[in-house]
Amino acid sequence: MRSDSSPFFSIIVPVYNRSAFVSTLIDSVLQQTYSSFELIIVNDGSTDDTEAVILRYTDTRLKYIRTENNERGAARNKGAQLANGSYFNFFDSDDRMLPHHLATAWTFINSRKFPPWFHTGYALVDEDGEMILEELGELTQAEKRLIVTNYLGCDSVFVERSLFMQTQFNADRILSSSEDWELWLRLISRERLLACQIITVHMVQHTSRSLLTISPDRIIERDTYLLNSLLQDKAFCDKYFTWLGIFEADRYTFFSLCLLLAKRRQEASNYLWKSLITSPRVLLRRRFWACGKKLLMSSFSQSKFN
Repeated sequence: MRSDSSPFFSIIVPVYNRSAFVSTLIDSVLQQTYSSFELIIVNDGSTDDTEAVILRYTDTRLKYIRTENNERGAARNKGAQLANGSYFNFFDSDDRMLPHHLATAWTFINSRKFPPWFHTGYALVDEDGEMILEELGELTQAEKRLIVTNYLGCDSVFVERSLFMQTQFNADRILSSSEDWELWLRLISRERLLACQIITVHMVQHTSRSLLTISPDRIIERDTYLLNSLLQDKAFCDKYFTWLGIFEADRYTFFSLCLLLAKRRQEASNYLWKSLITSPRVLLRRRFWACGKKLLMSSFSQSKFN
């Protein structure tokens, strides 16, 4: 139950074995120029000294809970259940807010008359803070782009409280590392996504980041679940009716690429063929031809040395 004294923003952070990063994130939150927020950190069963690092902080805006390890989707939902803010911002423990992150969001919310959800821009940086790329989002093509790729940074997305509580993250751990994309696609099927094209977040690319350590088999299991989950959502199917075939085919070309990188050529070939059968529109995709080229080059190299 919210009151007039409740914080406007709830920053919800799941953390698992991130003692080397989490203090930087906490400091960046506590240094925000806009102060009406609460920071809810959900320790998702860490086995390192993450808890000791967090408990050093005494700021009353920080709330800390510890749970058994259930992966990020469940941890974020748990944090949301304890949150009092009007808008939720789900942050990753190894990234950082720029000082104007919440102030920018507050100004945008008021100028756009309290939108159901929106995002700010973000920069992907290396561990030394050097710029890798910037993402400002789409002003008019968000729906078309989001069905192709998850270009949103979870850190930069703000969701109005009631909308999130109606949808929430899919908490099945099979979906881990794509639970945000699955939610964004369900949300955009229900409400228009607005973009505030001001960079307010630095996402840090480091070697232990979960997206860089997933095996091909795990990716196939995850994205197959993602596909099946979304196909059971009526709002998504209604919104993207003409895109369902190519959306499925895109998953298969992605599987093919991951398998090629793992030198599993026959499986990669099978998925590439499956993508074409699923939707001939995949012929318009660069990834289809990139996979085809890699397969041909691999076949040529193999025959050359036989």
